Amino acid sequence: MSPRLAAHRGLRTQFPENTALAIRSAIEAGVWGVEFDLELTKDKKLVVLHQETLELNEEKTGIRLAKEDPMRDWTSQMMASDLMQLDAGAWVDQKYLGERVPSFDALLEFDWQETVRCIELKDPLQWDRDRSKEDELRSSRIYASAFAKALPTPGKRDFVLSFAPGIHRCVRELLPESQLVLNLLSDAGESKSEIQALHEEVSLHAIDLPISLLAEDSSWREFADSLECELWSYQNFAMRGVNSFSDEVLSSADVLIVDDPIGVAANMEQVGDDESL
Repeated sequence: MSPRLAAHRGLRTQFPENTALAIRSAIEAGVWGVEFDLELTKDKKLVVLHQETLELNEEKTGIRLAKEDPMRDWTSQMMASDLMQLDAGAWVDQKYLGERVPSFDALLEFDWQETVRCIELKDPLQWDRDRSKEDELRSSRIYASAFAKALPTPGKRDFVLSFAPGIHRCVRELLPESQLVLNLLSDAGESKSEIQALHEEVSLHAIDLPISLLAEDSSWREFADSLECELWSYQNFAMRGVNSFSDEVLSSADVLIVDDPIGVAANMEQVGDDESL
């Protein structure tokens, strides 16, 4: 069975990522789901942005691709109203000048039809090397509270993704019916025993790992099945083209979060046609 496909930060191969244009275009294209990132601002509002790869431009009027040593955690130092005035499109092409950073509230007003929302909550202390577990829990609780205020009743088509176990614990506490998806890094820093322990605590819906890791270690499929979880897989920033991976690897996931879901779907359909000849 072919995996369900979600657009990674909207249709980011065609439009500026995480913008209203990219996300609305993915919905209109009829993809199964749309993944987008939420960052917490100074005034505890949620905006749609991925600060790990983007930063303020020199004029502080818009965003650009981050340099090798970008300013970390810059979104938490700005008010939501100021962030949403930033140009989020010109860094891709001048024709997108004027495309703004959207708020989470604005996205919730879209006509999502049957499209699934894959909502990634970022680790609030990801740049703090000296953080304590108490600091992590406190920050996660503030972040999760802002999310619960914005979306107090998540639906069946809402999935909450995060790399941070603290986020999962707090979201489960505040929103018991949430469908939680644990993101894993390419080096799979979390051991499978730690993942299993978290699953027993919060009841994960899925684990989500880079496609490259899935290609290297097929035992992740068996591990997900042992937890009775779905296995999701995503295209990370430095990854080569998704279509360079075998159909066997791609098909071992229940969900693929990719930059070009339309192209991946067409390629997988072509592979299926070829195999049926």
